[in-house]
Amino acid sequence: MNVLLNLIEQDFTPIKLVKHLIRIDGNVESTDDMGNTPLILCAKKDKYEILKLLLEAGANVHHIERSSYKDTALTWAVFRGTIRCSLLLIKYGADTDYCTKVHGNSILHWAYKEECYELFLILVHRGMNLRLIDNRGYDIYQECSWSYPYNLILLKYRKIKTDILHKVFLTLRTEPYLEDYILDFL
Repeated sequence: MNVLLNLIEQDFTPIKLVKHLIRIDGNVESTDDMGNTPLILCAKKDKYEILKLLLEAGANVHHIERSSYKDTALTWAVFRGTIRCSLLLIKYGADTDYCTKVHGNSILHWAYKEECYELFLILVHRGMNLRLIDNRGYDIYQECSWSYPYNLILLKYRKIKTDILHKVFLTLRTEPYLEDYILDFL
């Protein structure tokens, strides 16, 4: 396995060492046995700073892992509920219409099912494709109608009411690092 992959797998990954490895080797596309690239591992582990370095070094945001799930860095970031990683990957051109092969979930389905409502609402407001269908044959309208009819109304009119937008910005009080990313997407 590549040194960079091994380093990212660790709980603590020194940024300076990652910068040095990227500068020396330049290979940000190496993969492990499951087809995980350094970018996918960073998305899985919420290693935002390293994710950003890899994207700046030209890492492929469209790489699909070889596991049976066929996930991308973006699907992992959304599944894990890491808003800042998700928005950064989207900013660098990650495919927001990609659906995982096993579950058939789009990133909107994942954000909703994993209760990452701030990300869900930001994506809806930005005009994500609401008609993508999961492996059960449900689009996001049908998914929302099972639990919260109010969310269905928001989707239908692509509007975020002031109180919900307020909840998103309350997140900024506890996680101020998200401000630039949320503002970029609103």
